[in-house]
Amino acid sequence: MPFFWPLVFAVLGSVFGSFITCALYRVPRGLSLRQPPSMCPDCGTRLGVPDLVPVFSWLFLRGKCRHCGMKVSVYYLGVELLCVGCGLAAFAMGGPALGTFLLFVGLLCAVSTGFLWVQACQFAPRTAVTGSICCMLWVLMHC
Repeated sequence: MPFFWPLVFAVLGSVFGSFITCALYRVPRGLSLRQPPSMCPDCGTRLGVPDLVPVFSWLFLRGKCRHCGMKVSVYYLGVELLCVGCGLAAFAMGGPALGTFLLFVGLLCAVSTGFLWVQACQFAPRTAVTGSICCMLWVLMHC
């Protein structure tokens, strides 16, 4: 099973990356992360499960809305792939262990905080503090 754990971290990275892209769209607009369900910003159609599969839905739909054909920015795919990379990098640093998960969470928090700042000049202190604590714990575990 040499590919099991890297696959787990890659899938988790894509899922968390999908959530981060949702947050990066909603937070600057003052929208809730829970409601309403994901929808196309152009036609307003609620997205179904096939439209929400991280990375693959963007690739299979060729970066367009299934319903109206509106282009979906490659930015979303990029953030999801970056989060996959964070998962694989964290795994490469420590294998399947608690410390690896702490590093992974810290990296994801850094990605979301950084993109939120660049995109909307907004700062998410709770996310930044969570990421900092996770990374500090990871460092302490490896000293």
